[in-house]
Amino acid sequence: VASLTARLSDQTSNQDQLTTLCTDLKTKVRDLETMLSSREEDLKTLQQDNTRLSSHSKNLDVCFSSLKEEKDKIVESLSQMISEKDALEREHRVELLETKTRLEKEHSQNMEQINLAMQQKMQVWQFQLIINQNRY
Repeated sequence: VASLTARLSDQTSNQDQLTTLCTDLKTKVRDLETMLSSREEDLKTLQQDNTRLSSHSKNLDVCFSSLKEEKDKIVESLSQMISEKDALEREHRVELLETKTRLEKEHSQNMEQINLAMQQKMQVWQFQLIINQNRY
């Protein structure tokens, strides 16, 4: 009887341990299910964030592409304007040089005419001086 009582006591103790172990396992399973549910929520949030970021990235790519095209147009336009400005400056320099050359030539001719006129005036004065001297 003592042996049976001891075995019964051992079985009760084992059953209590199994019940405690089962309760602990159920608690751990519930905790793991809660953690899994939380992780699934986190995953959904991350997937939504990823979708939004992907959309923003595409929008930024389109904006960047548009800006690059606009920059290229502006650079091309500025290059053309600089070329036109350089051509106008060259043309203006040529015109200025031609005008300067023409004015120098005209000045030289004018100076020659002035010298000639002064020589003629001097001759007139000399003749007048000679005439006036002969009169007196």
